[in-house]
Amino acid sequence: MTLNPQEYEAILPKARALVNKVVQRNMADAMLFSAGTDTQIIAYEAVKYKPAIPCLTMHFKHGNPADTEYVKKMVAFLKLNHETHIFGREEVLGNAPKVVEALKKFDPMEIRNSMPVYIGLTILKEKGLKSVFTGDALDELFGYPWQFHLSEAEFAKRQ
Repeated sequence: MTLNPQEYEAILPKARALVNKVVQRNMADAMLFSAGTDTQIIAYEAVKYKPAIPCLTMHFKHGNPADTEYVKKMVAFLKLNHETHIFGREEVLGNAPKVVEALKKFDPMEIRNSMPVYIGLTILKEKGLKSVFTGDALDELFGYPWQFHLSEAEFAKRQ
């Protein structure tokens, strides 16, 4: 479904209010924070209710994350209580069996995507934090950038 500008303007405040209500009702002890729009939206709402919410960013030391500068900008803008955990191949290999067990499947893409989340959740659990916002699912709600240019028919084919 493609929205025209008027429809978009009409629905945006409702979507924002809904996200705000969900965050408020499900306030977590901490947050895994990335430069993704999903976690930025959740963090923006969360700090309204819990200004000092602990936020953890995962950084693979053998990678070249393009979003590091965006994380820094958003941390400063939102005044987040933030830290970064840098992890390497050893930590990935040590946790791989646990991630496969948690996922209950061996899908290389899912394992790769879930690894930093698993490590981050483990770190936050060790700190005594019991619930964590991850930002997962907002992309599914608001869409991915690669989807925005697709017609409804093209979008349906790719689902």
